[in-house]
Amino acid sequence: MAFLVKLGKGQLLTKTGNLTRAFVAQMIAVIDWPGFDPETEFRLHKVINEPDFLFLHALRIFCDRAKLVRVQKGVLRLTKNGRALVEANDTGRLNRKLFEAAFWHTNLAYFDGYSLAPWPQSNIGLALWCLSVVAHDWCSSSDLVRLCTIPVNGVLEEERDFSGQLFEARILRPLAWFGLLDVEATPDETYSFLLNRRYRKADAFDRFIAFDVVIERANHLMQ
Repeated sequence: MAFLVKLGKGQLLTKTGNLTRAFVAQMIAVIDWPGFDPETEFRLHKVINEPDFLFLHALRIFCDRAKLVRVQKGVLRLTKNGRALVEANDTGRLNRKLFEAAFWHTNLAYFDGYSLAPWPQSNIGLALWCLSVVAHDWCSSSDLVRLCTIPVNGVLEEERDFSGQLFEARILRPLAWFGLLDVEATPDETYSFLLNRRYRKADAFDRFIAFDVVIERANHLMQ
């Protein structure tokens, strides 16, 4: 909600269509992002542009896909729906709109640059349901991808198995952004500058997502 509130009557964009550095700096100070430490995140940046702040960049795209913002004459403005959410301070409805926009109306491969888009996002319903069943305890992305997805030929034929990285980038990381998964990060035993992450369902997962799943009986499938 802080992003929409800060937009107010509109924010002038740069010539490249990004939010200004001044606006980005304001958002760094107010956005509460799980596991986000500005000093660590931007220690190698002399200046911070919108694409450098991944969560803000993603949030802007999700708001656009949800039709909460629009660009008019170089200014990013709230739409009628966006203003209504701000005035009502309806964070529940906002989260639902952004969640749908993220997983059903945004190609999340945009944020990682891997090939094989849009897998595994194309099976997001199945992935979410499987996570609701198996992600009670800490699991790595390489374990979860085998429990929660349907493999595709491109993944199976690759010499190097990067399916866990794809699942983490396109499913697990965005779910953590929404506060639906807890994340545990520990330094790699061999390369301490790398972090190994494990995930489990946060308390909000089952409150936020509900399923109406009908599983066919085995004797019915054999007829």
